[in-house]
Amino acid sequence: MGKLLNVRERIHQPIRDAYVRTSGFVAGTLTNQTDLFMTSGATDERSNVNGMAWLPNDSSMIVLGVRVPISLRKPQLRVWSGAGNLANNGDFGDTANAGGFVWPQGAGGLAAGNTWATIHDELRLHRQLEECVFWSVGAGEKFSLRSMPTAYFSAGCGTSGDIGSASDMIFLTNGVPSHGSLLRLGRAVTITPRQTIKVQANAYALGVGANAAAFGTTTAVGRDLMNVVNNCNVLDGMTKVCYVVLDGLISRDVQ
Repeated sequence: MGKLLNVRERIHQPIRDAYVRTSGFVAGTLTNQTDLFMTSGATDERSNVNGMAWLPNDSSMIVLGVRVPISLRKPQLRVWSGAGNLANNGDFGDTANAGGFVWPQGAGGLAAGNTWATIHDELRLHRQLEECVFWSVGAGEKFSLRSMPTAYFSAGCGTSGDIGSASDMIFLTNGVPSHGSLLRLGRAVTITPRQTIKVQANAYALGVGANAAAFGTTTAVGRDLMNVVNNCNVLDGMTKVCYVVLDGLISRDVQ
């Protein structure tokens, strides 16, 4: 389809890319430094920008806000309802082990540092994502905003509510779930046509020096409980979703 020469339209269209998105049933590959918007041909599951670090069709963007939503949920086990049957509730049930709920064969179990996440694991990882991942945002070869923690980039969205004191589930959000609660940039970041979207996340563990063995923060197989990257990558059945959103106005051709 042809386009109208010298005519462009401006729309409100955020762009996003996932920092981590996993069911917790597969081992992750996250590293201490992650460059986002760099996956060529990424599907909409991961990002709504499917190019290689730039906007499609010679579009440009004025970034007015940055958000980092977080969603975590510990695994919910389906319990045995009798006669060898699993009740249809929860995320999973261990049919291969007749309700024993041990880690599936081939994953190494506790010997590899893998076990089902608890509500305490969920809370710890949420805090680590907030405090130990630092974001830098810009365009081309320069950052406009450098090395600020996730907590600085309120999501302005997310799950909220009271589910009662008897529940073992928690709902936490990065900031108040309201569109009035988000970071508005003091000066917009401009991404011109064919210019690289420059977003980087750097993760830093909460170090314990030489005291890891004394306090058991590092397992025998090297999983560091004070390391946000280790806790994102581990096989623990916890749903882990964290992504960055650049919110603003996109200018594009009119067809």
